[in-house]
Amino acid sequence: MQNSLVKFLITFSICLTLSTWSAHIEAADTIKTPDDVAADGLPGFFNLGIPFGGSSRLSLAGTARYGVIESIGPINGLHHELGGNVALGGVFAKWFAAGLQLDGKFQNHPNQSEEEVDHSMVGIPILKLRAGAPAGNHLLLGGELEIHIPGGNAPSLQFNAATLTGRFLGTVVSAAPFFLGVTAGFRIDNSENSAPAQETLRPGDRIALDIAAYHSFLLGIAMSYEINRLRFIFETDARFYASSDAAISESPIRLTLGARYVMTAALQFDLYTETFLSKRPDVDIDAPLLPIPPRFAAMFGIRYTWGAEAELKPEPPKEELVISPALPEAPPETRQKSTGGIQGRITDEEGLPVAAASIRVLAADGSAYSATSDSEGNYSVAGVPTGSATVTASAEYFEPKSFDVTVSENAIATVASAQLVQTKVGSQIRGLVRDTDGTPLDASIVIKPGRYTTQTDDKGFFEIDVDPGEYTVEISSEGLVKQKRAVTVGDNSVVILNVDLAAKQ
Repeated sequence: MQNSLVKFLITFSICLTLSTWSAHIEAADTIKTPDDVAADGLPGFFNLGIPFGGSSRLSLAGTARYGVIESIGPINGLHHELGGNVALGGVFAKWFAAGLQLDGKFQNHPNQSEEEVDHSMVGIPILKLRAGAPAGNHLLLGGELEIHIPGGNAPSLQFNAATLTGRFLGTVVSAAPFFLGVTAGFRIDNSENSAPAQETLRPGDRIALDIAAYHSFLLGIAMSYEINRLRFIFETDARFYASSDAAISESPIRLTLGARYVMTAALQFDLYTETFLSKRPDVDIDAPLLPIPPRFAAMFGIRYTWGAEAELKPEPPKEELVISPALPEAPPETRQKSTGGIQGRITDEEGLPVAAASIRVLAADGSAYSATSDSEGNYSVAGVPTGSATVTASAEYFEPKSFDVTVSENAIATVASAQLVQTKVGSQIRGLVRDTDGTPLDASIVIKPGRYTTQTDDKGFFEIDVDPGEYTVEISSEGLVKQKRAVTVGDNSVVILNVDLAAKQ
């Protein structure tokens, strides 16, 4: 039976990878992938994995755990557990991820006598290999291979006790901040080979070993809902032993409930609980070895990811850019009787307006005047003494530019559009949103991942600073068909995205 199952797992993994590869090519650049990190350092909920991780990154995960086991066996009293894990996981390609996890625990059991103190310590390394890809715009599919290699005495490894688990992973990505994950698999469990002779085991040792005498089928489901930076997660999973000698009621069934706080795109905190609902197996000397996890456990986890954005940007306030009033004219002692005005427009190298640019005018007599460009890049300065004047335009992420102009009495000097050159600082997405008739629209802009949002101004123009990376831009306006655009923003670059929205049919 074991050889057949190994062949099944290998065939299943190959078929799954081939079947999802074409879908990956079509949808990998547009689908929004969850950026959550699970306890194993890989993309996931709390325990269930997400098969497709999007951009390459490396995550470090640490989890501390306290659990309690009710009175079991001939010795009355509670069993207390302190444990946790540390894991390093990486998404090395859009379709492939791998991680190494070290899990350990210390259990304090009721003393069998005043002279005999009962403690147990167990540790185990876990290796995970995962492949997956999008299958359309709202579905991620993949598979995972997990290997446990326990040892007879730490830190030894006993390869004939290796446990091999193959899982199918699926995640439904909703348009709302909701994710649904499912898993199904089979575990070839040889961990019993690492156990000492059963007649030498105390009841506390049998509880701590976490060893199974039977292979098992695995099923699980997880749900996540996001409110701002807080993600509420519910999971339930079960392990059904593939043997008629084990009662279904003794198969571990786990409920997990908690929340994840995403402080930044790189740093996350988990707080959750686990409850096992299944019946406890027998701990008699001649009973088969089966896992006895804590009836209730509380976990706290920290996850840090290299390669994610350093900080989630807050939603910018919705406000209009207005022309700032010119500073008062020069004091009487420096004011000239004959004055004029200056007006012009500030654009970037693409010809798009530069809003909120700072304009400074230095007149021939040494007096200074200032203004700010509006959303179309226009500015005007009045009351400038006649004669030669120097205009300097500056804006964030652009190099300042100066040019000379002659001011005539009672006249407005119109200056040709001044083009500012972008500096090597920052990246940005900007553009215009109009309807099919060319009318500017009041539209909402949502950029994922990262939850960047903004609104177009009365000219249909928008701009937003982002970190370099791959994004999906969603443009929507009431009564019109929403559009999604995939863009790649390079270092110190601007992506221009002009969109025409059509009316709903």
